[in-house]
Amino acid sequence: MSRSLRTRLARPVPAVAAVTAMALLARLWALGWRVFHQDEGRVGGWILRYMETGAWEYRPIIHGPFIPHVNGVLFSWFGASDFLARFPMALVGGLLPLTALLLRERLRDSEVVALAVFLAANPLLLYYSRFMRNDMLIAAFMFAAVAFAVRAYDAERPLLLVPAALAFALAFTTKENALAYPISWVGAGVLVFDARVLLARERGTDVLAAARERVGELDAARLSGFAVAAVGGLFVFAGTFLAFYAPLPVTSPVDALTGATVGVWDKLDTWLSAGMRDHAYIPYFIYYAKVLAYTSLPLAAFAAAGFLADRYGGSDTRGFVGFCFFWGLSGLFGYPLITDITAPWSAINVAVPLAVPAAVGLAGLWRLTRRAYERRDRPGTVGFALGAATLVLAAAIGGGVAAETSYLNPQSPDLGEDGVMVQYAQPAGEMQPVLRSIEREAPANAGTDVLYYGDKLSDDEVWDEDPPPAWFDRLPLPWYTEKANATVDDTTNASVACGTDAPVVIALNPGHGGPELVADDVGDCLRERGYTESVYQQYQSNRPLHFFLAPGVAENGA
Repeated sequence: MSRSLRTRLARPVPAVAAVTAMALLARLWALGWRVFHQDEGRVGGWILRYMETGAWEYRPIIHGPFIPHVNGVLFSWFGASDFLARFPMALVGGLLPLTALLLRERLRDSEVVALAVFLAANPLLLYYSRFMRNDMLIAAFMFAAVAFAVRAYDAERPLLLVPAALAFALAFTTKENALAYPISWVGAGVLVFDARVLLARERGTDVLAAARERVGELDAARLSGFAVAAVGGLFVFAGTFLAFYAPLPVTSPVDALTGATVGVWDKLDTWLSAGMRDHAYIPYFIYYAKVLAYTSLPLAAFAAAGFLADRYGGSDTRGFVGFCFFWGLSGLFGYPLITDITAPWSAINVAVPLAVPAAVGLAGLWRLTRRAYERRDRPGTVGFALGAATLVLAAAIGGGVAAETSYLNPQSPDLGEDGVMVQYAQPAGEMQPVLRSIEREAPANAGTDVLYYGDKLSDDEVWDEDPPPAWFDRLPLPWYTEKANATVDDTTNASVACGTDAPVVIALNPGHGGPELVADDVGDCLRERGYTESVYQQYQSNRPLHFFLAPGVAENGA
C-alpha cells in the first residue's frame, strides 16, 4: 500500500466510511440464522397479528411502536422472515459509526476513527444489532441525537437541530427507558459543570463570566436561527411521536391525539410502577458489571484510561469526554435499579456513551506506541512492545468474543458466566431444520400442520386483545407457525395425539417435566408409526421441547 493511500485512509471520513461498511457487512452476514429468542417471537407474533387485523395500540409489554410499524411495512412488502425482522436493528447499528464524524470538533482525527471502531466492533453492540429488540435502537438514536446537537453548536449550523430532534423522537418510539436518558444527561452535565467551576477556581478565572462572554458573542441572527431550528425540531418531535403512537385504525383526529398522549401516559404509568421491582440492588449491579467485563472489557478499560488522561493528563480537558463518561457511568449504576430482570441488552445503554472516552484512550495509546517506535532507542523499543502488545490483546479479546457470540455459538448457554451474553430465554440447539420442515409442509398439507400436546401448550382460549396463556408458553414457535400460515391445534389427550395425521407433533410435559413422561404418553406410539423425535431446549437449559416428525417430513431433510 502506498504512503499516499495510507494517508488518505487515515483521515476520518474515508476511514469511518470503511469502518461503517464493515459494520454493516458484519451485521447482515447470516442475520437470519439464529432461532428467534422468545422476546423476538413475542413481538414478531404481535406484528403478524397487527398486519392481519389492521388494529394497533401501544402495549408496554412489547415496548414502543417503532419495530411493529417499521417491520409491519417490511413484512407487507417482502414477507416475514427472521432476516427481515432483524434488518432495521442491523441497519441502525451498522450506520451508528457514522455518528463519529459529527464529533470532529470535539475529538482528534484518530479519536474519531477509534470511536467508529468501538461502535462497529464491540461484541455487545454487534450481537444485539442482530437481534429484534429495541435496546440497540434507543442507544443509537439517543447517541445520534446528542451528536447532531453537538455538531449544530460546533459548526453553528442550527438546522442540524432538526435531525437531532428526529433521532430523539425515534428513541422515544422504541422503549420506555428513553425517559431515563435526559436524567442521565442532566446529571452528567452537572458533574462536568462542577468540574469546570473547580478548575476555573484553581486557575483564578470565572467560569460564569466566560460563559456569559461566549453567549454575548452570539449575535441576534445566530440566536434567532437556533431558536427557529429549535421550534422546528419541537414540531418534528411531536409529529413523529404522534404518528407512531396514534392507535390504528384512526377513527378521528381527536381519538388519535388522545390515544397517543393520554392513552400512552396511562399505560406508561403502569410500566413505570412495575419497572421498579422489589429486588436486591447489589446482585443486579454485579450482574451488569459481569456483562461489561465479558462483552466490553477493552472498551471499559480504555474508557477509564481515556477519561483519566483527558481529565488529569493536561490542560486541555474536554467537557464532552467527561460528559459521555458520566453518562455511561450513570447507566451502570442506574439500570440495576430500574430494570425488573437481569438482561445483558440493558448494558448497551452503558457501552455506547462509554465508547467516546474509550476512543480517547485507544487513540492515546496508539499515539504513544507510534512515538515509542519512532524513538529507536531502548526505552522506545520497550514502550513500543508494551503498547503494541496491549493493542493486539485488546483486538484479540474483542474479536474473539464477537466471533464466538455472534457467529460461532449465538445460541449457546455457555457464553460467559451466568449466560452474560446470551439471555436465558434464547432457545438452545439448532432446531432450524425442524422449523424449516414446518414452513415447507404447511402449504401442501390439508389438515392440521402442527399439533401441540401437553397441559402447558394447550388452551381453549382464543386470541382476543391479548394472546391466550398457552401462546406465551409456546414461544418462539408461534412466530414460525404463524408466518408459515400453518394450521395449529392442541390437545391434552394422549390418544388424540397418538392418532393424529399432523406432520409435526410438539410436546412439553406438565410442570416442565423430563422426556420420560412424553415417551410414556405419546412418544412410543408416534415412534411406532414412523415419527422421528428431536429434542431442543426452549430456554437455554430447560423446558425440553419434543418434536415428532412424520416419516415423509423426516425424509425431506428435518
